[in-house]
Amino acid sequence: RDTEDWCSPDRRFISDDLYFPSPSGRRLGHVCLVTDTSYSMAREELQNSIEQTLGLIQSYSPEKITRIEFCEHVAVFEVIEHGDEYEPPTEFTRGGTCIAPVFERLDEEGAENIAVMIIFSDMEIDDWPEEPDFPVLCVGTSPPRSYNAPPDYAEYIDAS
Repeated sequence: RDTEDWCSPDRRFISDDLYFPSPSGRRLGHVCLVTDTSYSMAREELQNSIEQTLGLIQSYSPEKITRIEFCEHVAVFEVIEHGDEYEPPTEFTRGGTCIAPVFERLDEEGAENIAVMIIFSDMEIDDWPEEPDFPVLCVGTSPPRSYNAPPDYAEYIDAS
């Protein structure tokens, strides 16, 4: 059975310029949600990423979520299986910004069959790795500042 349907956009998110599949009774596969918790991310941006995560879980019921929080290192690496309870974080580890450890950790953990990686960040990232084996969606959490653009392999949405 197909686990994702990206052909029809969910109209609830179109006004926010977000393209998510429409509910079709099918679940998303393995989704990797990555949140930048560096000091350049405001509290409101972190709260927005929590709300987006909750919305994704409630609307699309992914089969599995790998939830990662990062600053200059991977601060949280959590796997949430379908039906597991999601406890939103109340505190975050803060620091600089370095995304390479996220991809290294995924390699170490043997994360397989990722349908999509969604990165919530202010995009002040300058250590993008080579293109992974899965699609990457970068969700900009604030108006563009002096950030480095996501690499060509990533789709970018300004969700500020």
